[in-house]
This record gives sequence, structure tokens and C-alpha cells, in this order.
Amino acid sequence: PKADRLGGDFQPAERPAGPAVAIVIDFDDGLVKHYQLAWRGNMTVLDALGDASLRQRGIRYETKGSGDMTMIVAIDGLANEGGGGRNWIYRVNGKLAQKSCGVYEVQAKDVILWTFGTYE
Repeated sequence: PKADRLGGDFQPAERPAGPAVAIVIDFDDGLVKHYQLAWRGNMTVLDALGDASLRQRGIRYETKGSGDMTMIVAIDGLANEGGGGRNWIYRVNGKLAQKSCGVYEVQAKDVILWTFGTYE
């Protein structure tokens, strides 16, 4: 995502004062990154990932497709392995998502967990 999409030189607050969502990224190697992000109406999981990327110590990610076909193919250089290998999978409030991160809308206080692993 580009910063101008969010209004010029938008920099998300490091500690949001109002409603927030949490995003946790588990690299399956002992490294886990946590972010608290300001929540806004119509915010998708992909928007939250974009906000995390704008942080001073943010993440980098790559996507494929758009809208309801958006797929995360890499986070911080760790790319999906495809097939029966490990891939980036997300859950919201502990439940495996059944739709693309590009259209899944989150609510204030939701916890988004991205894990690099296999579908179980």
C-alpha cells in the first residue's frame, strides 16, 4: 500500500489512543512480531497489514491478486512454499479465515494472527 492512499504522509501511531486491532505475525522459527493498530470502519485484514508496514519498524509483504482474490505470498522475505509446504495463513480471533484478506473486514479489538505453516 502506498502512503498517499491513507492521506499524504500518514504515519500510524505507535500506540493507538482509540479503538484498535492487533496483528501478530508468527514466522514459525521463534520470531513473532506484534502490532497494535488504530481501527477504522471498513478496515480489512490487508489494510491492517498495510498499516503495520508503515510503522517505523514495520514489516514488508508481497501480494498476488486483488479484492476477494488477494493472497499474501511473502512477509519480510519469507515466501510461501506452495503445494503441501508452509504458507502464510491467517486467523481472526482464533478462527481460520474463509475469505481473502483483501475483503475480510475486522472490528475493533479483533486479533489477526498470521502464521507461516501448513493447513491443518
